[in-house]
Amino acid sequence: MKRPGFRKLNLIDEANREALCLEVGISIPSARLIRALNRLIEWYDAPDSVRMDNGPEMTSHDFIEWAAAKGVKLNHIEPGELNRPGFRGGSNSGEWSHEEVPEVFA
Repeated sequence: MKRPGFRKLNLIDEANREALCLEVGISIPSARLIRALNRLIEWYDAPDSVRMDNGPEMTSHDFIEWAAAKGVKLNHIEPGELNRPGFRGGSNSGEWSHEEVPEVFA
């Protein structure tokens, strides 16, 4: 019997590679992504941009509207480039990245 895979949402500050948020679940819909980002914006300021893959939660209408309302630029990576080296900006680069990796646990 195949078990459902787990989704992992990592939000990382690209300037210092600090892990800001880690969410794990069977699915991570756009509403959960938005909740996680809103929590981070309460603790930090909104980032200038977010680098992410092209998953359905990242391309949803709700998420795109949320980003526009917050003034956050969305930078989607090319398909198949999840292992691309991270952007290394200055100490205040203002860019967060999202890495999502499906995992299956036996």
